[in-house]
Amino acid sequence: MIKKLLTTICKPNLILFIFCLGFSTYIQAQDLETFIDQSLQETDFSKRIPTIDSLRALAIANSPLLKRHDADIEYYNVNISLARKRWMDFIYMESTYSYGIYDYLNSEQLAGLATTDQALINTKATRYTVGLSLKVPISAIFARKKNIEAEKALHTRAKYEKEAKIREIERVLILDYNDLLKAHRLLFISGRVVETYKVQSLRAEIDYKNGLISLSEYTRLQQQLNVAAKELERQKADFLLAFMYLENTIGTNLNVTW
Repeated sequence: MIKKLLTTICKPNLILFIFCLGFSTYIQAQDLETFIDQSLQETDFSKRIPTIDSLRALAIANSPLLKRHDADIEYYNVNISLARKRWMDFIYMESTYSYGIYDYLNSEQLAGLATTDQALINTKATRYTVGLSLKVPISAIFARKKNIEAEKALHTRAKYEKEAKIREIERVLILDYNDLLKAHRLLFISGRVVETYKVQSLRAEIDYKNGLISLSEYTRLQQQLNVAAKELERQKADFLLAFMYLENTIGTNLNVTW
């Protein structure tokens, strides 16, 4: 009877205890997630550089290879126009011009009448002739359409080559962009690790002087700091390299601080 009474009384308390424990764990988890989110927001390097769309626009606008493709497209476009007008190459204009003294027949001589003076009339005059001629090779008649189609094909190929290069630039840009953000996060983490080991190293030095830890333990802690510092320097180099790669891809400098 007493045991049953105790069980009856303790059951609500146990349920309340479990509920409070679970609620407390939930609150701690929420605090941890909030802390992580805040840390990521504070160290999010993407907020300090232009958006990926802006970087893409810069990369396309500043790419020398894309400018070359634009020149090729314009070149083939002009060739299409020339191929359509090539028939004009077979039209010739000929002209002659001369000036001097020429002999002319008089009116009676022109009429065929006998005259006492059969001498020709000498006079100064200018002569010129102008004319057009057309000489079209048979091959030009049948090959004209094919020539135009060939120039159009080259023009289309140049456009597709440009599109392919844009895709390649976008792929490289995405890789460089994400590599930069990853390198910055790893740099931030390495910096926090070094700061932690610095505090631990100072504490270890005090404990060693007070005889609380051995020399081997003190040396081990110092070595951890050295390894962390070495990793930090490597992350700095990786970050700077990723930063320069991104600047090279977009073709301009990013005036940002980190």
